[in-house]
Amino acid sequence: MTRTTTQRERHVIHVGELSDMPGRCESWTETVAYLGNGRWSLCIDSTDFCGFRAEPPQYQRLSTKGMIGWTFERDGEDRDSERLMRREQVESDDEDDDLPPGPGPRTRALLKAARAEGAAHCVRRLTTPPKPKRPTLPKVTAIIGLERRHIWHHASTLAIAVETTLGPCYLKPSESDWKTATLFSQYGGGFAQSWPIKLTMQQSDVVRLLWQSREVAGA
Repeated sequence: MTRTTTQRERHVIHVGELSDMPGRCESWTETVAYLGNGRWSLCIDSTDFCGFRAEPPQYQRLSTKGMIGWTFERDGEDRDSERLMRREQVESDDEDDDLPPGPGPRTRALLKAARAEGAAHCVRRLTTPPKPKRPTLPKVTAIIGLERRHIWHHASTLAIAVETTLGPCYLKPSESDWKTATLFSQYGGGFAQSWPIKLTMQQSDVVRLLWQSREVAGA
């Protein structure tokens, strides 16, 4: 027999209260129920501002991704609030305000609920480390022209000065196809970091003409 939404076991993931001003005694309880097929029911039972009367419960249906995102966001808000409070204490107590790394209490409670319900997809998402993001390559936004750059003592090289999403840089094109180039960021007098980049067709034409005229510039 299939259980209805109200019959499904609800798991408490957070109990909170607020009494930060006179007359306030507000409290709430956050619970979740697994509905199957990667769907969750979130319920928030709360009181009024003074804590005298129960408010109507608020229900929301979420996918596994949405449920995890919700717990991450709420835990993040609590972490920011706690960090702010600790920073205020540091000013007077000179103590470290660093918080322990790792998932917050709601996220840990959701993982416990997912394991109890056999929600394998949710467990996998919560226990698998996120893949590192691929670094975003800088993009050329404007081509300035040929410049001879001093790189070390009396040595210099000719490069094409460009504006990029990282700021002023220099590039040397690939003469085999003119569609790719090596982009250099300048640090002090030398080239500190480089990236392989692709040029648009219009950029490729401009770069090719500039680079082929470098003999005139005395390369």
